[in-house]
Amino acid sequence: MELIQGSITKDEKVIIEDIEVWIETSIKSGIRSWHGGFEVSSPEVLELGNSYTFSASDGRSGKILIQNIRLGSHKNTQILFIGTGPFK
Repeated sequence: MELIQGSITKDEKVIIEDIEVWIETSIKSGIRSWHGGFEVSSPEVLELGNSYTFSASDGRSGKILIQNIRLGSHKNTQILFIGTGPFK
């Protein structure tokens, strides 16, 4: 697992900036995939099933698809996603 700082955009509009995201990569049958998550205090800025772009502070970026939104009653909301293309 890798922790990365970056921002989340949709249609080139910044939705969330300076956020820490965890990313895991795996290779199955020669195909590389990646997924991850992050926590937010205001989940209403993101929609389940929508695509966004994660741009890392190190210059890498990739498209993400929001798969799960876990609302927290006394803590931040956890957002889980899958990468829908390369992360480079």
